[in-house]
Parts: sequence; structure tokens; C-alpha cells
Amino acid sequence: MVCNAKDTEGIHALYQNREELRADGWAVTDRDAGSCAVDIDAGTLGSGENTLRVRSGTALLDGSETDVPEQFIDVPPSSSEPRKDVVALDSAGTAGVITGTAEPISPSGSSLEAAERPAPPDLSGMDVVPLALVLVPADVASITSSEVIDLRATGDVFAGTISGSAADLVERLGIPVYDDDSDAPVDSLYFYAPESVLKYKDGGGVVHEADGATALSDLSIDTDKDWQGYALSNVGSLASNGDITTGGESVAVDSDLTAHTGDTTNPHSVTNDQVSAPSRTEFDSHAVNTSNPHSVSASQANALPDTGGTVTGNVTVDGDLDVTGDHHLETVRDASDFSGTDGGAQIQAAIDDLPADGGVVFVPAEGPDLNGRWDLSSAIVPASDTHLVGVPGATRLYLTDGTGNDMIQTDVDATSAAKENVVIEGFYLNGNGTNNSTWDQDDTHMRGSCGVRILNCVDARVRNCTVENTYKHGIELKKSQHCLIEDSVVDDAGDDGVSVSDTLFDTASSENVIVRGCRASGSADNGFEVDDGPVNVRFVECHAHDNSTNGFTIHTHAATEGMDRPTRLLPRRTSTSPTVRQ
Repeated sequence: MVCNAKDTEGIHALYQNREELRADGWAVTDRDAGSCAVDIDAGTLGSGENTLRVRSGTALLDGSETDVPEQFIDVPPSSSEPRKDVVALDSAGTAGVITGTAEPISPSGSSLEAAERPAPPDLSGMDVVPLALVLVPADVASITSSEVIDLRATGDVFAGTISGSAADLVERLGIPVYDDDSDAPVDSLYFYAPESVLKYKDGGGVVHEADGATALSDLSIDTDKDWQGYALSNVGSLASNGDITTGGESVAVDSDLTAHTGDTTNPHSVTNDQVSAPSRTEFDSHAVNTSNPHSVSASQANALPDTGGTVTGNVTVDGDLDVTGDHHLETVRDASDFSGTDGGAQIQAAIDDLPADGGVVFVPAEGPDLNGRWDLSSAIVPASDTHLVGVPGATRLYLTDGTGNDMIQTDVDATSAAKENVVIEGFYLNGNGTNNSTWDQDDTHMRGSCGVRILNCVDARVRNCTVENTYKHGIELKKSQHCLIEDSVVDDAGDDGVSVSDTLFDTASSENVIVRGCRASGSADNGFEVDDGPVNVRFVECHAHDNSTNGFTIHTHAATEGMDRPTRLLPRRTSTSPTVRQ
């Protein structure tokens, strides 16, 4: 595991505490053998279960060896902020948790391990053996092995029994030790490096303690033996051949080593060039260089381009998004998120909630009314730049009894300013014609139980809709220009299935209208009708059958002044002539 936590202030202090405790005789004796190692057991926090396991081993507690049994400990639960705890052994060899202070991560964006805050608990003045640092993230129920960081340090105290013929300490200290001039081994030997003291038992079992030089002399160490080159502080000199002799100039003591390792002034005068490292000036210059010195592209860094380009995949924005210039972002409203007396009122509320520049109103398949319908007790009136969309074949609109209104209409007052860019698609509309036999129009208003009425509109589109059982027309278009009715079906209309006409209120007419891929059947009058006045109306691949009067009817009554361009009936691509049937 790569860990730069020691570079931070809190972790550095923790490691310094650990080294001070180790120097005072608080440590484990055999780290490599897993002595007193901490690992995950249940991992659950604060539930009384065994969060962590402390393996058995041997520890130095105030310089004395103590056998530590296997233990299980429970780590307290997490809170709304993260923290860092320490698992340690007390003077009796009992494992426990020293809880750190929970606080926000600082610097912001750092990992919990590398963050300076929260800091681990300060162990100064505590007589413990640190075993592990435990990272406790915010609001978690359990931790994993990646959040347990080993803190064990091997103590400078070695204790053991020497046995066997001509035994030595090569495997332990690298020094063969003999009693007198015989090859009989010393019974027991204790070596304290920080204090430079040897403890040993004599033949009577009495423990002796002396500094290194005295101890070597007392043991009558044979200096002719092949020494293994292990340097003991304050006990003598280390010869070039690896021999240690008593007396003479002593080797470096622990305090000297501590002073040296804590010296940040570069005592060896090593230059940046010698270690192939950049200078501080070069670092500072590079850090303030905002010109992208490595020429890293946005795509290489998996970043959004800031000067144009294409982003592939999903983009999630948490918070406000301000866009200047032209954009293609649309506001979307879900009708089921709004309240109303019935489904139609919910849809209208969603339309009314759109901003001035319009947007999309989505009407889900499942409505709030009977059998999942969206019941309409009045007409739905979309505003300009509204895209009203349902789930084709699944979103069902139903005109309630006695309503006498159109189901969807762009306008009820043809004398007002025309609406623009209205799209209606993906709906099944049932006009409930038997119970809505009302038709009304005067000098200013039109209403009359149509399925969809496009009135006084520019750039309107009706797509993929099915209209059934209307008292009047299934789909009617009046006083509207540049419109498309496409891939829609009208069945059992009380008048014409699809009607294109001018208005009764002024001389404005409908023009540039395409009816494409539509079907009309069962109409009480015509399947498709073009009444007086419209200009440039085209029918493409449309089909009419079983209508009461005609499949297609185009009126040019004598009272009409005429059309600038003719209405054209275009054939289906699969036929050489128009399909026109009653």
C-alpha cells in the first residue's frame, strides 16, 4: 500500500510518539513473525461485536517481556465526521482503542489517511505499545483491512536464553558470546541498546547488569573469535576486520543517531543534482505555471473541454448550471410531480410551470385516475415552445362526461397572437363522444370535443397519436402554418377524421401543411378533409377506409376566391396511384 500519511503533521507526531515509546521499552519483540498484529475480525463498528483481532505475541512493557494472548476489541461507531483511532496495549498487555477526535477532512479533497485533520490521538505521556492506526470514515457501519495501518515497532530490547554447544547470538544480535575461555554458552542474556546495558545471569542464577564494556569484560569474551560486525554503543571499537575490542573509541550512541536523523540541514551537503532532484526554485516556478507546461489535453485528463469540443457519456451537475450563448438544454417537467383535481389539471400545471422559453412536459403511462387514465375535465392548452410527450400506446387521455371541450387545443381564441413551436406526440386520446355531444363557436371562440385542435399556430407537429370516439373531428388544423401531422390514427370520429381548414373569424388561412403516414376510419363524414382556403396541403402515404362520406375530400366552394397553390394528394410509396376509399 502506498501511504504518504507520514508527511502530514498529525501522523508524523503519532510516529514520533511511537519511537519515543519504543526507546523507553514499549514495543513488540518480533514484528516479522506477526507478533501482536492487528487485523479485521467482524469489521462492524460499535455493535458489541469483534471489530478487530489482536494476534498473540510478545511485547516489551516498560522493558519487560510479556506474553500477550489473542484478543478481540470493539471500535466505537462512526459519526457524521471521520476520525483516526489507535489500537494499543496497556501496561498489563490488554488491547484497547484510544479514540481520536472526529472532525472534517483538511486539506479539503485529501484522503482520510493523508489528511492533516482529523489527527490521531496524542500518545505523549502514555505508557502503551501502539499497534495500529484505524481510519474511521464518516457515517459507515463497518471498516475493512484497508483502513487498518500497522504501527508496530520492534523494541531495542532483546531477551532470550542461549543454549547448545558453542551457542552464539549470530541470529539475534550477530555476536557470538562465550563464558570464560570455555565454549560453554551464557545461560541468559538481555541486551538493551538504547541504554547500552547488558543483563546476564551468572552460574548461580544471579542477574547482573552493567554497561557494555563492563559486561563484555565480566563475560571474558574471547576477542579472537570471528565477530559478526554488530556495533554495540559504548562498549568498544569496531576494527576493520569486524572485531570488537573493549576500550578505545566508542561507536555512535543512540542520542548521536537521533540527533543526526533529526538534522534537516543536509549534514552531508548532498546537492539536488547528486540525487537528480529539482531545486526549490524549480518546484516553485513549476507550481505557479498556469500555462499547462506539459501540454496535457482535456481528454487526457478526463476533463470537460473549456473552449469547445464534444463530451461523450453522461454529465452530472450538482448545483446550478449557468450557460451563456446558444444551447440545446431543455427544461423537463413530469406531470406526475404536480397536483390537480384530475390528470388533466396535473398536466396543465406542469405546462404552466415551464419557463418563458418553454420545455418538455412528460406524461407517464400510469395516470392518477380510473384504471391509470389521465382524465380531462377541460382542454389541455400548451404554450409556445412546449413539447408535450407521452408514452406511445400507453399514456391514455380521457374526456370526462359533459365536458364539451377539445382534449388538447393550442388556442381557443383565434384573434390572439399565434403560438409557435408546439409538439404533441405519443398519446392515446378517447373523446368519450357519446357523453360529450357539445359544439360551440362564435365570433371569438371555438370549442367542440375534438381530440387535437391545432388553432392559430406556427410550426406545430402532431406525431404518433391515436384518437378515438370524438364528437367532432379527430385531429383538426385551422389558421395554422408550417405544420406536420404524422404517423397518427383516427377512428370513429363524429365528423371528419383529419380536417385542415381556414378560420371563420378572418381571412387568414392554413398553409404549408403535410399530413404523412396517417390512417382514418369509421368517421361520420370524411376520413381526410381539406376545407375552403388552405394553401399547399400535402397528403403523403395516408390511408382511409370505412368512412361514411369520402376517404379524401378537397373543397373549393364557389364562394372561395381560390388557392395560390393547389392541395396535392400524394400516393403511398407502395402504390402507383392514391389510395382513396370511403
